[in-house]
Amino acid sequence: MIMYKNNPNLGITIVTTVNGEKEYRRNCKLIKGQFYIRGIDCIQIEEKWYRVIVDGQPSTLILFDNEKNVWVIRKKAVGLINGIIDFKNGEPVLGYFTENPYENVITETSRFGKKRALNQKILTNNFFEDLKSGIFYLKSEVGDSSYRKMIQIGSSVDYHTKGYNIEDNIVEFKQKIKLYNEYPTEISKDARFLAKYLGETTFGCEIELSKGFIPDNFQNKNGIVMCRDGSITGGEVVTIPLSGAKGLQTLKNTVEGLKNRTEKDIHCSVHLHLGTIPRDRAYLCALYMLNMQIQDELFTMFPYYKTDPTGYKRKNYCQKLKRLNIHYLKDKTKDNFQDYIKDVYTKIFTFLSDGALPDEVNNRSVLRHPIQQKWQRNSRYYHCNLQNMLFSERFTAEFRIHEGTLNSQKIINWLFICQAIVKYAEHNQTSIFEGKEVSMEDVLNYYVTHFKDARSKKLSAYLIAYFKERQSIFKKDFEKGDFLSLDFDFADKDYKFEYNNIIDLF
Repeated sequence: MIMYKNNPNLGITIVTTVNGEKEYRRNCKLIKGQFYIRGIDCIQIEEKWYRVIVDGQPSTLILFDNEKNVWVIRKKAVGLINGIIDFKNGEPVLGYFTENPYENVITETSRFGKKRALNQKILTNNFFEDLKSGIFYLKSEVGDSSYRKMIQIGSSVDYHTKGYNIEDNIVEFKQKIKLYNEYPTEISKDARFLAKYLGETTFGCEIELSKGFIPDNFQNKNGIVMCRDGSITGGEVVTIPLSGAKGLQTLKNTVEGLKNRTEKDIHCSVHLHLGTIPRDRAYLCALYMLNMQIQDELFTMFPYYKTDPTGYKRKNYCQKLKRLNIHYLKDKTKDNFQDYIKDVYTKIFTFLSDGALPDEVNNRSVLRHPIQQKWQRNSRYYHCNLQNMLFSERFTAEFRIHEGTLNSQKIINWLFICQAIVKYAEHNQTSIFEGKEVSMEDVLNYYVTHFKDARSKKLSAYLIAYFKERQSIFKKDFEKGDFLSLDFDFADKDYKFEYNNIIDLF
Protein backbone atom coordinates (compact mmCIF):
# COMPACT_ATOMS: atom_id res chain seq x y z
CA MET A 1 0.00 0.00 0.00
CA ILE A 2 1.51 3.31 -1.15
CA MET A 3 0.72 5.94 1.47
CA TYR A 4 0.34 9.68 0.98
CA LYS A 5 3.26 10.54 3.25
CA ASN A 6 5.58 8.35 1.19
CA ASN A 7 4.41 9.66 -2.20
CA PRO A 8 1.96 12.61 -2.25
CA ASN A 9 2.01 12.94 -6.06
CA LEU A 10 -0.08 10.02 -7.29
CA GLY A 11 -2.87 12.30 -8.52
CA ILE A 12 -5.71 10.32 -6.94
CA THR A 13 -8.39 11.26 -4.42
CA ILE A 14 -7.11 12.49 -1.05
CA VAL A 15 -9.12 12.59 2.21
CA THR A 16 -8.55 13.77 5.77
CA THR A 17 -8.49 10.93 8.31
CA VAL A 18 -9.96 10.79 11.80
CA ASN A 19 -6.53 11.85 13.06
CA GLY A 20 -6.44 14.95 10.85
CA GLU A 21 -3.88 13.50 8.43
CA LYS A 22 -4.02 13.48 4.65
CA GLU A 23 -4.29 10.04 3.06
CA TYR A 24 -5.34 8.50 -0.24
CA ARG A 25 -8.99 7.52 -0.20
CA ARG A 26 -8.25 4.03 -1.49
CA ASN A 27 -6.18 3.34 1.65
CA CYS A 28 -9.03 4.23 3.99
CA LYS A 29 -12.28 2.81 5.31
CA LEU A 30 -15.25 5.07 5.97
CA ILE A 31 -16.75 4.26 9.37
CA LYS A 32 -19.51 6.40 10.89
CA GLY A 33 -18.67 9.35 8.66
CA GLN A 34 -14.89 9.38 9.30
CA PHE A 35 -11.95 7.95 7.41
CA TYR A 36 -9.69 5.38 9.04
CA ILE A 37 -6.46 4.08 7.50
CA ARG A 38 -6.82 0.37 6.80
CA GLY A 39 -4.51 -1.82 8.89
CA ILE A 40 -3.50 1.12 11.10
CA ASP A 41 -6.55 3.01 12.37
CA CYS A 42 -8.96 0.16 11.62
CA ILE A 43 -8.55 -3.59 11.39
CA GLN A 44 -10.49 -6.19 9.41
CA ILE A 45 -11.33 -9.32 11.38
CA GLU A 46 -13.61 -11.98 9.91
CA GLU A 47 -14.76 -9.62 7.10
CA LYS A 48 -15.75 -6.89 9.55
CA TRP A 49 -13.83 -3.63 10.16
CA TYR A 50 -13.08 -2.48 13.70
CA ARG A 51 -11.69 0.87 14.85
CA VAL A 52 -8.51 0.68 16.96
CA ILE A 53 -9.29 3.91 18.86
CA VAL A 54 -12.85 4.90 19.67
CA ASP A 55 -13.55 8.33 21.18
CA GLY A 56 -9.90 8.66 22.18
CA GLN A 57 -9.78 5.31 23.97
CA PRO A 58 -8.63 1.84 22.84
CA SER A 59 -11.50 -0.16 21.40
CA THR A 60 -13.27 -2.47 23.83
CA LEU A 61 -14.15 -4.82 20.97
CA ILE A 62 -10.70 -5.92 19.82
CA LEU A 63 -7.30 -6.73 21.31
CA PHE A 64 -3.81 -7.02 19.85
CA ASP A 65 -2.08 -10.34 20.52
CA ASN A 66 1.58 -9.32 20.90
CA GLU A 67 2.77 -12.94 20.70
CA LYS A 68 1.17 -13.74 17.35
CA ASN A 69 1.17 -10.10 16.15
CA VAL A 70 -2.50 -10.20 15.16
CA TRP A 71 -5.70 -8.43 16.19
CA VAL A 72 -8.45 -10.58 17.69
CA ILE A 73 -12.07 -10.03 18.76
CA ARG A 74 -12.07 -9.55 22.52
CA LYS A 75 -15.02 -11.83 23.28
CA LYS A 76 -13.36 -14.64 21.31
CA ALA A 77 -9.90 -14.08 22.80
CA VAL A 78 -9.84 -17.02 25.21
CA GLY A 79 -6.74 -17.39 27.33
CA LEU A 80 -4.94 -14.19 26.38
CA ILE A 81 -2.60 -13.00 29.14
CA ASN A 82 -2.57 -9.42 30.35
CA GLY A 83 1.08 -8.73 31.05
CA ILE A 84 4.16 -6.71 30.23
CA ILE A 85 4.79 -6.34 26.49
CA ASP A 86 7.37 -3.54 26.46
CA PHE A 87 9.45 -1.18 28.58
CA LYS A 88 9.42 2.53 27.73
CA ASN A 89 10.45 5.71 29.50
CA GLY A 90 11.46 3.76 32.57
CA GLU A 91 8.08 2.05 32.94
CA PRO A 92 6.68 -1.37 31.96
CA VAL A 93 3.94 -1.29 29.29
CA LEU A 94 0.96 -3.64 29.63
CA GLY A 95 -0.76 -5.48 26.81
CA TYR A 96 -2.11 -8.87 25.80
CA PHE A 97 -0.45 -11.97 24.42
CA THR A 98 -0.95 -15.68 23.87
CA GLU A 99 0.96 -17.81 26.33
CA ASN A 100 4.38 -18.90 25.09
CA PRO A 101 5.70 -21.64 27.41
CA TYR A 102 9.21 -21.20 26.01
CA GLU A 103 9.59 -17.42 26.31
CA ASN A 104 7.23 -16.00 28.95
CA VAL A 105 8.83 -14.97 32.26
CA ILE A 106 7.41 -13.74 35.58
CA THR A 107 7.99 -10.17 36.78
CA GLU A 108 7.11 -8.37 40.00
CA THR A 109 6.92 -4.58 40.24
CA SER A 110 5.51 -2.14 42.77
CA ARG A 111 3.11 -0.74 40.18
CA PHE A 112 1.71 -3.90 38.65
CA GLY A 113 2.53 -6.59 41.20
CA LYS A 114 3.27 -10.03 39.79
CA LYS A 115 2.81 -10.12 36.01
CA ARG A 116 3.85 -12.37 33.18
CA ALA A 117 6.10 -10.75 30.58
CA LEU A 118 6.18 -11.52 26.87
CA ASN A 119 9.84 -12.54 27.02
CA GLN A 120 13.06 -11.68 28.77
CA LYS A 121 14.37 -9.48 25.94
CA ILE A 122 11.74 -6.78 26.38
CA LEU A 123 12.74 -6.28 30.02
CA THR A 124 16.07 -4.75 28.92
CA ASN A 125 18.75 -4.11 31.53
CA ASN A 126 16.31 -2.41 33.90
CA PHE A 127 15.30 -5.82 35.28
CA PHE A 128 17.33 -8.60 36.86
CA GLU A 129 16.46 -12.21 37.65
CA ASP A 130 16.19 -13.54 41.18
CA LEU A 131 18.08 -16.81 40.61
CA LYS A 132 16.27 -18.48 43.48
CA SER A 133 12.80 -18.02 41.99
CA GLY A 134 13.21 -17.06 38.33
CA ILE A 135 11.19 -13.86 38.95
CA PHE A 136 12.44 -10.62 37.36
CA TYR A 137 12.53 -7.42 39.43
CA LEU A 138 13.26 -3.79 38.64
CA LYS A 139 16.75 -2.93 39.87
CA SER A 140 15.52 0.48 40.97
CA GLU A 141 13.02 -1.12 43.36
CA VAL A 142 15.47 -3.44 45.15
CA GLY A 143 18.09 -2.39 47.67
CA ASP A 144 21.76 -3.30 47.23
CA SER A 145 21.74 -5.88 50.01
CA SER A 146 18.66 -7.67 48.66
CA TYR A 147 20.05 -7.51 45.13
CA ARG A 148 23.28 -9.23 46.16
CA LYS A 149 21.32 -12.03 47.82
CA MET A 150 18.92 -12.47 44.90
CA ILE A 151 21.64 -12.94 42.30
CA GLN A 152 23.20 -15.76 44.34
CA ILE A 153 22.46 -19.31 43.16
CA GLY A 154 19.79 -21.03 45.23
CA SER A 155 16.21 -22.23 45.00
CA SER A 156 12.83 -21.19 46.37
CA VAL A 157 11.46 -24.61 45.36
CA ASP A 158 11.95 -27.79 47.37
CA TYR A 159 12.46 -30.43 44.69
CA HIS A 160 12.31 -33.14 47.34
CA THR A 161 8.52 -32.94 47.06
CA LYS A 162 8.74 -34.30 43.49
CA GLY A 163 8.71 -37.96 42.46
CA TYR A 164 11.94 -39.92 42.23
CA ASN A 165 11.59 -40.86 38.54
CA ILE A 166 10.12 -39.22 35.47
CA GLU A 167 7.46 -41.96 35.61
CA ASP A 168 6.56 -40.77 39.11
CA ASN A 169 5.83 -37.35 37.57
CA ILE A 170 3.88 -38.86 34.67
CA VAL A 171 1.57 -35.96 33.82
CA GLU A 172 4.45 -33.51 33.72
CA PHE A 173 6.59 -36.05 31.84
CA LYS A 174 4.05 -36.33 29.03
CA GLN A 175 3.61 -32.56 28.93
CA LYS A 176 7.37 -31.99 28.66
CA ILE A 177 7.63 -34.47 25.79
CA LYS A 178 4.93 -32.58 23.88
CA LEU A 179 6.50 -29.17 24.56
CA TYR A 180 9.98 -30.39 23.62
CA ASN A 181 8.77 -31.95 20.37
CA GLU A 182 7.06 -28.71 19.37
CA TYR A 183 10.02 -26.47 20.18
CA PRO A 184 12.12 -25.52 17.11
CA THR A 185 15.60 -26.06 18.56
CA GLU A 186 18.30 -24.41 16.47
CA ILE A 187 20.74 -27.19 15.59
CA SER A 188 24.35 -26.60 14.61
CA LYS A 189 25.87 -28.17 11.52
CA ASP A 190 28.40 -30.12 13.60
CA ALA A 191 25.66 -31.53 15.83
CA ARG A 192 23.84 -32.80 12.74
CA PHE A 193 27.01 -34.44 11.49
CA LEU A 194 27.97 -36.03 14.82
CA ALA A 195 24.47 -37.41 15.35
CA LYS A 196 25.09 -40.08 12.72
CA TYR A 197 27.55 -41.75 15.13
CA LEU A 198 24.73 -42.10 17.66
CA GLY A 199 22.43 -43.69 15.11
CA GLU A 200 19.09 -44.76 16.61
CA THR A 201 20.39 -44.73 20.18
CA THR A 202 18.26 -42.69 22.55
CA PHE A 203 19.78 -41.03 25.58
CA GLY A 204 18.51 -39.48 28.77
CA CYS A 205 20.63 -37.62 31.27
CA GLU A 206 20.20 -37.20 35.03
CA ILE A 207 22.22 -34.31 36.45
CA GLU A 208 22.27 -34.07 40.22
CA LEU A 209 22.49 -30.62 41.82
CA SER A 210 23.41 -29.29 45.23
CA LYS A 211 21.44 -26.09 44.63
CA GLY A 212 19.73 -24.06 41.94
CA PHE A 213 16.34 -23.13 40.46
CA ILE A 214 15.29 -24.20 36.94
CA PRO A 215 12.66 -21.90 35.32
CA ASP A 216 9.68 -23.45 33.55
CA ASN A 217 10.53 -21.94 30.16
CA PHE A 218 14.02 -23.49 30.30
CA GLN A 219 12.52 -26.84 31.26
CA ASN A 220 9.98 -26.68 28.44
CA LYS A 221 12.57 -25.95 25.72
CA ASN A 222 14.87 -28.73 26.80
CA GLY A 223 12.48 -31.48 27.87
CA ILE A 224 13.41 -31.39 31.55
CA VAL A 225 11.50 -32.93 34.46
CA MET A 226 12.80 -31.98 37.90
CA CYS A 227 12.92 -35.03 40.18
CA ARG A 228 13.74 -35.89 43.77
CA ASP A 229 16.91 -37.65 44.90
CA GLY A 230 17.42 -38.40 48.56
CA SER A 231 21.22 -38.50 48.27
CA ILE A 232 21.62 -34.83 47.32
CA THR A 233 20.57 -31.46 48.74
CA GLY A 234 19.20 -30.00 45.49
CA GLY A 235 17.02 -31.33 42.72
CA GLU A 236 17.82 -33.74 39.93
CA VAL A 237 17.55 -32.53 36.34
CA VAL A 238 16.14 -35.41 34.30
CA THR A 239 15.78 -35.09 30.55
CA ILE A 240 13.12 -36.86 28.57
CA PRO A 241 14.49 -39.48 26.14
CA LEU A 242 16.51 -37.59 23.53
CA SER A 243 17.82 -38.70 20.17
CA GLY A 244 19.52 -37.55 17.00
CA ALA A 245 20.87 -34.10 16.24
CA LYS A 246 18.12 -32.28 18.14
CA GLY A 247 18.74 -34.41 21.22
CA LEU A 248 22.48 -33.85 21.01
CA GLN A 249 22.05 -30.08 20.68
CA THR A 250 19.48 -30.07 23.50
CA LEU A 251 21.81 -31.91 25.86
CA LYS A 252 24.53 -29.33 25.27
CA ASN A 253 22.06 -26.42 25.59
CA THR A 254 20.79 -27.87 28.85
CA VAL A 255 24.19 -28.15 30.50
CA GLU A 256 25.30 -24.73 29.24
CA GLY A 257 22.12 -23.20 30.69
CA LEU A 258 22.55 -24.95 34.03
CA LYS A 259 26.10 -23.67 34.36
CA ASN A 260 25.02 -20.13 35.25
CA ARG A 261 22.15 -20.95 37.58
CA THR A 262 23.01 -24.14 39.46
CA GLU A 263 25.78 -25.75 41.49
CA LYS A 264 26.87 -29.28 42.31
CA ASP A 265 29.05 -30.75 45.06
CA ILE A 266 30.96 -33.93 45.83
CA HIS A 267 27.72 -35.81 46.56
CA CYS A 268 26.39 -35.23 43.03
CA SER A 269 26.76 -37.48 40.00
CA VAL A 270 25.70 -37.61 36.36
CA HIS A 271 23.77 -40.67 35.23
CA LEU A 272 23.33 -41.45 31.56
CA HIS A 273 20.67 -43.79 30.14
CA LEU A 274 21.11 -45.24 26.65
CA GLY A 275 18.16 -46.86 24.93
CA THR A 276 17.03 -48.36 21.62
CA ILE A 277 19.62 -51.08 22.15
CA PRO A 278 19.22 -54.81 21.42
CA ARG A 279 16.71 -56.62 23.65
CA ASP A 280 17.89 -60.23 23.34
CA ARG A 281 19.46 -62.20 26.17
CA ALA A 282 22.81 -62.58 24.43
CA TYR A 283 23.21 -58.80 24.21
CA LEU A 284 22.39 -58.32 27.88
CA CYS A 285 25.04 -60.90 28.73
CA ALA A 286 27.61 -59.32 26.40
CA LEU A 287 27.02 -55.81 27.79
CA TYR A 288 27.34 -56.98 31.38
CA MET A 289 30.49 -58.98 30.65
CA LEU A 290 32.09 -56.16 28.66
CA ASN A 291 31.52 -53.69 31.49
CA MET A 292 32.93 -56.25 33.89
CA GLN A 293 36.06 -56.63 31.75
CA ILE A 294 36.78 -52.92 31.27
CA GLN A 295 35.67 -51.60 34.65
CA ASP A 296 39.10 -51.53 36.32
CA GLU A 297 40.45 -49.35 33.52
CA LEU A 298 37.24 -47.33 33.27
CA PHE A 299 37.41 -46.35 36.94
CA THR A 300 40.86 -44.80 36.41
CA MET A 301 39.28 -41.96 34.42
CA PHE A 302 37.45 -40.77 37.53
CA PRO A 303 38.51 -39.38 40.93
CA TYR A 304 39.64 -42.11 43.32
CA TYR A 305 36.64 -41.66 45.63
CA LYS A 306 34.59 -43.31 42.87
CA THR A 307 36.65 -46.48 43.46
CA ASP A 308 36.59 -46.18 47.25
CA PRO A 309 34.03 -43.71 48.65
CA THR A 310 34.76 -44.62 52.27
CA GLY A 311 34.59 -41.48 54.37
CA TYR A 312 33.20 -39.37 51.52
CA LYS A 313 29.80 -40.89 50.72
CA ARG A 314 27.12 -42.53 52.81
CA LYS A 315 27.28 -45.62 50.61
CA ASN A 316 28.92 -46.82 47.42
CA TYR A 317 26.48 -45.79 44.70
CA CYS A 318 28.53 -47.11 41.74
CA GLN A 319 30.37 -50.27 42.69
CA LYS A 320 32.28 -52.45 40.29
CA LEU A 321 30.23 -55.26 38.81
CA LYS A 322 30.49 -58.70 40.40
CA ARG A 323 31.95 -61.56 38.40
CA LEU A 324 28.98 -63.78 39.39
CA ASN A 325 31.05 -66.91 38.69
CA ILE A 326 30.62 -66.30 34.96
CA HIS A 327 32.99 -68.42 32.92
CA TYR A 328 34.03 -67.87 29.32
CA LEU A 329 32.68 -69.74 26.31
CA LYS A 330 34.89 -72.59 25.08
CA ASP A 331 32.58 -74.74 22.97
CA LYS A 332 30.88 -72.65 20.27
CA THR A 333 28.52 -75.33 18.98
CA LYS A 334 24.93 -74.19 18.68
CA ASP A 335 23.54 -76.25 21.54
CA ASN A 336 26.37 -75.34 23.89
CA PHE A 337 26.10 -71.65 22.99
CA GLN A 338 22.41 -71.63 23.88
CA ASP A 339 23.13 -73.38 27.18
CA TYR A 340 25.93 -70.90 27.86
CA ILE A 341 23.70 -67.85 27.28
CA LYS A 342 20.98 -69.37 29.45
CA ASP A 343 23.45 -69.95 32.28
CA VAL A 344 24.99 -66.46 32.09
CA TYR A 345 21.57 -64.80 31.71
CA THR A 346 20.23 -66.65 34.78
CA LYS A 347 23.18 -65.45 36.87
CA ILE A 348 22.79 -61.84 35.70
CA PHE A 349 19.00 -61.90 36.15
CA THR A 350 19.33 -63.28 39.67
CA PHE A 351 21.86 -60.58 40.53
CA LEU A 352 19.79 -57.72 39.06
CA SER A 353 16.60 -58.96 40.73
CA ASP A 354 18.39 -59.01 44.09
CA GLY A 355 18.13 -62.76 44.44
CA ALA A 356 15.05 -63.86 42.49
CA LEU A 357 15.47 -66.54 39.83
CA PRO A 358 13.69 -66.02 36.50
CA ASP A 359 10.33 -67.81 36.61
CA GLU A 360 6.63 -67.28 35.89
CA VAL A 361 6.42 -64.49 38.49
CA ASN A 362 9.79 -62.81 37.98
CA ASN A 363 10.74 -62.32 34.36
CA ARG A 364 11.40 -59.48 31.96
CA SER A 365 7.92 -59.75 30.43
CA VAL A 366 6.41 -58.61 33.74
CA LEU A 367 8.47 -55.37 33.69
CA ARG A 368 8.44 -55.19 37.47
CA HIS A 369 11.34 -55.58 39.88
CA PRO A 370 10.64 -57.83 42.89
CA ILE A 371 11.58 -54.89 45.15
CA GLN A 372 9.20 -51.97 44.53
CA GLN A 373 11.24 -49.03 45.85
CA LYS A 374 14.27 -48.45 43.61
CA TRP A 375 16.50 -47.13 46.41
CA GLN A 376 16.11 -50.48 48.21
CA ARG A 377 17.47 -52.49 45.27
CA ASN A 378 21.10 -53.21 46.11
CA SER A 379 22.02 -54.38 42.60
CA ARG A 380 21.12 -50.95 41.26
CA TYR A 381 24.15 -49.27 42.81
CA TYR A 382 26.80 -50.35 40.31
CA HIS A 383 28.65 -48.26 37.76
CA CYS A 384 26.60 -49.87 35.00
CA ASN A 385 23.03 -50.54 36.08
CA LEU A 386 21.12 -52.89 33.76
CA GLN A 387 17.94 -53.27 35.81
CA ASN A 388 15.91 -51.26 33.31
CA MET A 389 16.78 -53.80 30.61
CA LEU A 390 14.75 -56.35 32.58
CA PHE A 391 12.27 -54.57 34.79
CA SER A 392 11.20 -51.37 33.04
CA GLU A 393 9.53 -50.14 29.88
CA ARG A 394 12.50 -47.80 29.46
CA PHE A 395 14.79 -50.69 28.45
CA THR A 396 17.93 -48.65 28.97
CA ALA A 397 21.46 -49.23 30.19
CA GLU A 398 22.36 -46.74 32.91
CA PHE A 399 25.93 -45.52 33.35
CA ARG A 400 26.24 -44.08 36.87
CA ILE A 401 29.93 -43.49 37.54
CA HIS A 402 30.48 -39.97 36.19
CA GLU A 403 31.25 -37.35 38.81
CA GLY A 404 28.88 -34.44 39.21
CA THR A 405 29.50 -31.85 36.52
CA LEU A 406 28.01 -28.77 34.92
CA ASN A 407 30.44 -28.89 32.02
CA SER A 408 28.89 -29.67 28.64
CA GLN A 409 32.15 -30.92 27.12
CA LYS A 410 32.49 -33.58 29.82
CA ILE A 411 28.90 -34.78 29.44
CA ILE A 412 28.95 -34.87 25.62
CA ASN A 413 32.28 -36.74 25.68
CA TRP A 414 30.85 -39.19 28.22
CA LEU A 415 27.82 -39.76 25.98
CA PHE A 416 30.07 -40.82 23.11
CA ILE A 417 32.17 -43.00 25.41
CA CYS A 418 29.04 -44.80 26.67
CA GLN A 419 27.75 -45.13 23.10
CA ALA A 420 31.03 -46.84 22.18
CA ILE A 421 30.55 -49.28 25.08
CA VAL A 422 27.00 -50.32 24.14
CA LYS A 423 27.90 -50.57 20.46
CA TYR A 424 31.11 -52.52 21.08
CA ALA A 425 29.07 -55.03 23.08
CA GLU A 426 26.62 -55.33 20.20
CA HIS A 427 29.22 -55.92 17.50
CA ASN A 428 31.75 -58.06 19.42
CA GLN A 429 29.67 -60.57 21.34
CA THR A 430 31.62 -63.68 20.41
CA SER A 431 34.99 -62.26 21.45
CA ILE A 432 33.47 -60.99 24.71
CA PHE A 433 32.00 -64.41 25.53
CA GLU A 434 35.34 -66.05 24.72
CA GLY A 435 37.09 -63.74 27.18
CA LYS A 436 39.26 -61.97 24.64
CA GLU A 437 41.22 -59.21 26.34
CA VAL A 438 39.71 -55.81 25.60
CA SER A 439 40.89 -52.33 26.57
CA MET A 440 39.14 -48.98 26.68
CA GLU A 441 41.16 -47.99 23.64
CA ASP A 442 39.68 -50.97 21.76
CA VAL A 443 36.21 -49.84 22.80
CA LEU A 444 36.72 -46.20 21.83
CA ASN A 445 38.05 -47.25 18.45
CA TYR A 446 34.51 -48.47 17.72
CA TYR A 447 33.84 -45.32 15.71
CA VAL A 448 36.73 -45.63 13.28
CA THR A 449 36.37 -49.42 13.09
CA HIS A 450 32.65 -49.28 12.35
CA PHE A 451 32.28 -46.12 10.24
CA LYS A 452 35.70 -46.02 8.57
CA ASP A 453 35.60 -42.34 7.61
CA ALA A 454 37.88 -39.40 8.36
CA ARG A 455 35.68 -37.85 11.02
CA SER A 456 35.15 -41.13 12.86
CA LYS A 457 38.93 -41.54 12.99
CA LYS A 458 39.22 -38.10 14.60
CA LEU A 459 36.37 -38.90 16.99
CA SER A 460 37.99 -42.11 18.24
CA ALA A 461 41.38 -40.43 18.58
CA TYR A 462 39.85 -37.48 20.44
CA LEU A 463 38.01 -39.72 22.92
CA ILE A 464 41.08 -41.86 23.54
CA ALA A 465 43.17 -38.75 24.23
CA TYR A 466 40.44 -37.38 26.53
CA PHE A 467 40.31 -40.69 28.40
CA LYS A 468 44.09 -40.71 28.86
CA GLU A 469 44.19 -37.09 30.05
CA ARG A 470 41.65 -37.85 32.75
CA GLN A 471 43.62 -40.94 33.74
CA SER A 472 46.74 -38.80 34.11
CA ILE A 473 44.97 -36.14 36.17
CA PHE A 474 43.49 -38.57 38.66
CA LYS A 475 46.64 -40.67 38.92
CA LYS A 476 48.61 -37.57 39.97
CA ASP A 477 45.87 -36.59 42.43
CA PHE A 478 45.89 -40.08 43.94
CA GLU A 479 49.67 -40.05 44.31
CA LYS A 480 49.53 -36.82 46.30
CA GLY A 481 46.67 -38.08 48.47
CA ASP A 482 43.92 -35.97 46.90
CA PHE A 483 41.30 -38.69 46.55
CA LEU A 484 38.55 -36.12 45.81
CA SER A 485 40.57 -34.36 43.07
CA LEU A 486 39.53 -31.05 44.57
CA ASP A 487 41.30 -28.78 42.07
CA PHE A 488 39.69 -30.60 39.15
CA ASP A 489 36.31 -30.42 40.85
CA PHE A 490 36.66 -26.72 41.69
CA ALA A 491 37.48 -25.84 38.06
CA ASP A 492 34.61 -27.93 36.68
CA LYS A 493 32.68 -25.20 34.87
CA ASP A 494 35.82 -23.79 33.24
CA TYR A 495 37.48 -27.09 32.29
CA LYS A 496 38.44 -27.45 28.62
CA PHE A 497 40.11 -30.40 26.94
CA GLU A 498 41.85 -29.79 23.63
CA TYR A 499 43.24 -32.35 21.19
CA ASN A 500 44.59 -31.55 17.71
CA ASN A 501 42.91 -28.14 17.84
CA ILE A 502 39.57 -29.74 18.75
CA ILE A 503 37.98 -28.57 21.99
CA ASP A 504 34.27 -29.29 21.84
CA LEU A 505 32.99 -32.03 19.56
CA PHE A 506 30.42 -29.49 18.38
